[in-house]
Amino acid sequence: MSPSPQRGKRIYEFEPFRLDEAERLLLRAGRRVRLTKKAFDILVELLRHAGHLVEKDTLLERVWKGVEVEEGIIANNVSALRKVFGDSKKSPRYVETVHGQGYRFIAEVREAQRALVVLPFQPLGGAAEGGRLGLGITFAVISRLDGMGIGGLIVRPRGAIIRYDAPNQDYQKAALEQEADYALVGFFQQSGGRVRVDVDFMSVRAERKIWSQDFTEEMTDSLAVQQAVADLIAREVALHFDRDAAEDRGRMLGDYTSSTEAYELYVEGRYQWNKFTRAGFREAIKCFSKALKEDPDYAKAAAAISDCWMWLGIYSLRSPAEAFRRAEKWAKKSLKLRPGLSGAYTSLAFIETFSRRKQARASDYFERAIGLKKNNLKAHLGYALLLTGIKQFGRALEEIDKALEIHSASPILRVTKAMILYEARRYDDALAQFDKALRLDDDFDAIYHGQALAYMQQGRYRLAVRAAKTAIEKSHNNLLNHTVLACAHAKSGATTKARAALGGLKELNKGNRYVSPFHLATVYAALGERRRAYTLLEQAREQSDPWYIWLHVEPRLDPLRADPLFEERFRVFDPEDS
Repeated sequence: MSPSPQRGKRIYEFEPFRLDEAERLLLRAGRRVRLTKKAFDILVELLRHAGHLVEKDTLLERVWKGVEVEEGIIANNVSALRKVFGDSKKSPRYVETVHGQGYRFIAEVREAQRALVVLPFQPLGGAAEGGRLGLGITFAVISRLDGMGIGGLIVRPRGAIIRYDAPNQDYQKAALEQEADYALVGFFQQSGGRVRVDVDFMSVRAERKIWSQDFTEEMTDSLAVQQAVADLIAREVALHFDRDAAEDRGRMLGDYTSSTEAYELYVEGRYQWNKFTRAGFREAIKCFSKALKEDPDYAKAAAAISDCWMWLGIYSLRSPAEAFRRAEKWAKKSLKLRPGLSGAYTSLAFIETFSRRKQARASDYFERAIGLKKNNLKAHLGYALLLTGIKQFGRALEEIDKALEIHSASPILRVTKAMILYEARRYDDALAQFDKALRLDDDFDAIYHGQALAYMQQGRYRLAVRAAKTAIEKSHNNLLNHTVLACAHAKSGATTKARAALGGLKELNKGNRYVSPFHLATVYAALGERRRAYTLLEQAREQSDPWYIWLHVEPRLDPLRADPLFEERFRVFDPEDS
């Protein structure tokens, strides 16, 4: 492992040990190992430069900081480390002696991430005061910490914590559900013209309080309070890990609005967006649009509107052609207001993937989005979907695992991983991931949708039909789930039921609703009607149906692949672009 260019106190793992710099803690298989202060400091220096020679003079300078000591004191401390490791000087597995020069850590080392969850701030005493002030402070703290780029620290995103917005939450339980190492727990109270915020910074695994502080601000307006308190809290947290990051404010400029009304509308919009329903996206668009009326320069609100339209298109809740056109318009507007906004590049990457199907341009946009914001969940998710469409399943799983490191309790990320495994024909593994998603949210229809697909490929048609019906019920008649039910009936040989389900879709497909021709093609493939399936796939290509990117990996289309001309007739990505 080469020396890390990132700042901050890190976590290092080398089997069976784990060292946490910030906590000054060494664990062996989860149990604490006692080390003297100097032995610990020497080990940190060796781990920081694992695989490289660390000279004795360097150790003396960094560990003893100019204090005159005998050179032999280093050897004594290294000997103490070897006893802890059960290591040998003659045949070392961990620390190698380079005679006359210094030492080298030779075991394989990986840098692990810490996770911090900021739980929604609550009014003191559970009083229903302050409206969305608590959630506004919470979101502002998350944004500040995320923007600081603290080495080795992942901050759980807003969508992960909204469900804990209730009084008397068990912070320990909530933090463990989020697989967090640290938690921020806060309370606020408004009195006269002032707001007091009490905050506890907790070590979850050690079940101890690292610090408690209170912050008081004049109540000029709620946005000013949120931003001022968030700055103070974020700085104190950063000081625990990385003093330089605490002082580095330049990265965080430009993301915010000076309008209290605009910011509160943005917070409400994100609350609606996280419902991940047709109605939720509609309400979110209304909130973000009102925010832009309050502050026409609010780039994040424009990017959020793009985000809503993008997901309405991907989930076939609106016509993809219309949805992606609107998503692109708002993404470009947000970049005009603020060049370098990661979320806007994410939307453009999704558009290039699902609508224009330009592989190289999509990859470039995803990489730019991630480069601007490493913890961009949607960028990692979208990149995983793109890689799946071109059969790079290993890389796709690596990408979705990066997103799960950021938000391990996200049902949609867990479903996405399951779908990648499904497309890779790893049906048992896919079903195991769907089970994990169910434990996170048993009302999410996409889980049952995916289960039905996996059960179909295993020939477990009764379970597939049951899962498809549950998906329809949970989604309040999402048309995609009706096509999955029709396909399950068709594959089981129940052609009368399959055609009845297709007939029902004609009744449901009224008004401003959209039926994916790609999904319809899978039903006709199962019915053995190849010509009809081909016609629908051509419609999917022309209509920018987002599901079309699964053309070359979707198991339901395997009956069509018996035609040697199938792959030539239907292409997903422009070959010149890839």
